[in-house]
Amino acid sequence: MSDYVPIMEIADRLGVDPTTVRRILKKHGEELEISVERVKSKARNGKWVDCLSMDDRNRFL
Repeated sequence: MSDYVPIMEIADRLGVDPTTVRRILKKHGEELEISVERVKSKARNGKWVDCLSMDDRNRFL
């Protein structure tokens, strides 16, 4: 998971709700060539978490 950043972490960095990040990605993700990946998180007891790759995160920010 070190190659991916959870959407919740990106939202915290921006000071917004994770839902806001998801909405932006849904609306503009394709034109920005950003795709959301579902990754199992060890920090969340093996639950699936929506993440962005490091390159996509940098592009989004």
